[in-house]
Order: sequence, then structure tokens, then C-alpha cells
Amino acid sequence: LSGGAKMIDTSWYNADKKEYVLNDAADLYGFAELSRETDFAGKTVKLGKNIVVNKDVKNPTSNWTQIGNTSKPFAGTFDGQGHKLQNIGSMLFGTTDGATIKNIGLESGTVVQNLTYAQYTGTLVGSCEGNDPTTISNCYSKVNLSSASNDAGGLVGKLYGTLSDSYYSGIIRVSGTVGGLIGSSASASKPANVDHCYVSSTIIKSSGSASNRGALAGYLHSGSQLFRC
Repeated sequence: LSGGAKMIDTSWYNADKKEYVLNDAADLYGFAELSRETDFAGKTVKLGKNIVVNKDVKNPTSNWTQIGNTSKPFAGTFDGQGHKLQNIGSMLFGTTDGATIKNIGLESGTVVQNLTYAQYTGTLVGSCEGNDPTTISNCYSKVNLSSASNDAGGLVGKLYGTLSDSYYSGIIRVSGTVGGLIGSSASASKPANVDHCYVSSTIIKSSGSASNRGALAGYLHSGSQLFRC
């Protein structure tokens, strides 16, 4: 990988393959590292089993870094196949663009996010705001969230796309705009649609505008909708 020596083994990656299965934390670390420089559009990544990140990783040599970033958003499909991840300690996905994320649970621990590191924070995804909408379905998080980001949500910080059949349960401590499911929609032209979701959480707002706070969403632009929540 550019910018220095490769810190996690990514030799399992083959650009010709369309599908990958991650079976342990080392695989997950490798995928996250690859995602910052590799286009996963048209590819599917699956979890083969439950993973406890800080316990299962084999000889970790770098800290967890989110899947996808602003310069290389994740644009593929991530299918947890009903499995769960524990002890991530940071957002699972940093930035997505036209991605599909489904069938994944996050459990235990606290996601702590610094404003200098990410403008938008969610335990599942920080920001879905690229050229194409992201689809998130059948996901949940029971991970606490502590964030100084502009927009923060239990599942997604900023959403352009659809969130359905999902829930968040945890404690959110935040300074900016905050919602139990999503912090905000991306814009009026990039709406968020939330369907058949629920929240069981406590939001503790330490500073900032109290008007941009909601049990489900902190701020929704015109065109965004909540259904059956």
C-alpha cells in the first residue's frame, strides 16, 4: 500500500474476484486497509462468522481504521450474513457512496470519535453522501457513542439513501447535531428515507444547539422521510 510499508496482510485480495469472505479480525483489518485505496464497486464482502476484533486479531500492528474514507468511499456490498462484530472502538464504515450494507450487528464497547478525524459519526457509518444513495438494511448496533462531530447518529452520522429494518440501543454523548438513528440527511437533493426502524437509547448532549436533537433524527432536510418508526 502507498504511504509506507504494508502493516496488515492483504495478500488474499485478488482484483479479479467479485466476492470475499472475512473469517477473523485479521481479514477485517486487511479489508479496511485495502478499502482506503481500492475500489470495491461491484464486489461483495461477507462475514463468515462472528468476530471479536480486539480478541481475535492475529498479531495486530495497526489500530482499527474505518472501511472507506472521503477520498475512496466504499461503494460495494457488505453482507454480515447475520453475524456480529464486537469491540470495534470506532465507526465500521467511514464514508460510503452507493454502497449496500446489510445483515450485520455491532455489539459491546464505545465508539469514540474526534472532530479532527471525522466530521460525521455513527457506530455503523459516518457519512453516506456520495453521488449515489446507500442502502442499509437489517442492521443493529448496541455500541455506545461519544462524539464531537458535527452530525452524529446511533447508526449513521449523515445519510443519503435508505435505512430500513434496523435499530440502535445505547448511550450517545455528543456535542453537535444528534439523532438516535441518524444525525442528519445529506441535503434536500440527497434525502434520507428511514423505514421500520426503532431506537432504545439515551442521548446526552453536552453542548451545541439543542434544536438539532431528536430521538430518531437530529435534522432532516426537505424531502427526507420517516416511516413506521
